This record gives sequence, structure tokens and C-alpha cells, in this order.
Amino acid sequence: MPFIIATFFSLGLGAGCLTAHFFKTSLYAPILGFYQTLLTQLPTVDIDSSTLFLLACKKQIKYFLLLWFFSFTNIWKYYYRIFLAYLGFQNGLLLSFCLLMSGLPGIAGFLCFILPQSLLYVPSYLISIYRGQLIYENLTKDSLCTKKSQLIIHQLPSFLVAVSLLLLGCLLEGYLNTPLLRMFFKI
Repeated sequence: MPFIIATFFSLGLGAGCLTAHFFKTSLYAPILGFYQTLLTQLPTVDIDSSTLFLLACKKQIKYFLLLWFFSFTNIWKYYYRIFLAYLGFQNGLLLSFCLLMSGLPGIAGFLCFILPQSLLYVPSYLISIYRGQLIYENLTKDSLCTKKSQLIIHQLPSFLVAVSLLLLGCLLEGYLNTPLLRMFFKI
């Protein structure tokens, strides 16, 4: 399973980078103006960390709950692979954008955009994918003792750990990511 996870994320990452490369004039020209305006106005804008936290929670909890929901369905193995490719694609676009903006130092900018929250998001999603795979495998077995309610109870500790990591990641994104970006971009 680690090979599948790495493969689909990498395929998405590569597709994101290629998309950015082939469409850089049409895709990045409008974003470049917005990005430069944002950087120049960022010092004067007071960013509410609690609002960023709530936005991060809304986005991440949606992804998280869909991941757990689909583990109880027949399309699980397709869903989590598409999910990984989608995350890779998003990160490929962001990485390419940072590289186009700053050259090789753009890698540090990319890391500033995804850290420190990714240090908790990644384990949360990995736990969810591994547990989702166990749920899917148990549901597809022809076992009389396997019931959805039993599976839910057995997966509850993992679910609680994963959701805790996710919420802590949202806190980091809301409260620490913006100061890190300001420090990196010297704003």
C-alpha cells in the first residue's frame, strides 16, 4: 500500500507540474498580478487567525470525512487513489508556481506555504487511508461476524487520533502559517 500511496501522489504532483509548465502563460499571468498585489498589501492587512483556522477546518474536515465515508463503499480503492492524485496535483501546481516566481529558492517558499500544518495533515490522512483500507477489506470478506457497526467501533480510536491530528494541523495553519509566510517573504 505505501507504493500505491506514493505512486498516485507522485503522479498527481507530476501532472500538476506539467500542467503549470504547459499553461504557465495563460494560467500564471493572471495569478502573478494577484500574487504581487497580495504580497505588497499583506503588511497592511490584519489577517484574522481564527477565520483562517475555521476555513482550514471546513476544507480539511470535508476531505477527511469523505475519505472515511468512502471506505465503507465499493468504490474505496478508486476514491482514495483519486484523492491522493488530487492532493499531488494541488501541490504540483503550488510548487511550480513558487519555482516560477522565485526560481530554486521557490522550494523554500513552497515549504513555507505547506508547513507546519502538513506535518500533522500527512499522518492524519495516512492513518485514515490505512484504516479505510482495513474497513474496505473487512467489508469485502464473506464473514458472518463482520458488521459495519463492529468495524466502526474497532476503528474509533484510529478515527479519533486522525481527527485530533487534523484539527491540530488546522490550528497550525490558522495561527502559525501566516507568521511563517510573513517572516519568509520579509513582510
